[in-house]
Amino acid sequence: MKSILLAVLISIPILGVPRTEDESSKMQRVHVLVKDDVIGVFVPAGKLVLIFDKGNFVQKEQKGSGGLASPRYFYFEDTNKGTILSGWFEPASRFKGVEEDWAANVKQWQGKPELEPHQITTISESKWNGIMYHTKHPGGVRVHIKAHWVEADTWIDVHLSEAAIGGSEKAEEALKKLLKSTAVKIVGK
Repeated sequence: MKSILLAVLISIPILGVPRTEDESSKMQRVHVLVKDDVIGVFVPAGKLVLIFDKGNFVQKEQKGSGGLASPRYFYFEDTNKGTILSGWFEPASRFKGVEEDWAANVKQWQGKPELEPHQITTISESKWNGIMYHTKHPGGVRVHIKAHWVEADTWIDVHLSEAAIGGSEKAEEALKKLLKSTAVKIVGK
């Protein structure tokens, strides 16, 4: 099914010169395409598409400031499992590396005990590079993966998280499996 979605995405004239301000705005905004059991997420101005199995994921709107207010932000939740898949598309030039991105996040979380990361490890899967960590969660722990894919002048910053209801190891394995199952393709290839 991922190949069918990819074929549909590639056939869409995503890259082009916008003629109006409204078209320019649409070029910078995240777009979601659902085909059968697969979800594709992309920003027309970028060159990458993130593809993952739909499963029970539902797109949800998140209101807030900072990155949550970005038109390039996306958020999906599987309420059955309590799994979240969210992130941003940005120009590759904005990515300064896993360590610098992690340091910036930790700085933002200072003074917020519920966001204080522990059990921090690096993770690498295909072209994804990032950090796996745990935070306190009502009733236990929440496991997170913050991963980055940089290619074709585009940076995808993905955040996966899941409540560790069946134990931390089970949640870690589920998130690693989810990350591994995502596909990132260059539009037009």
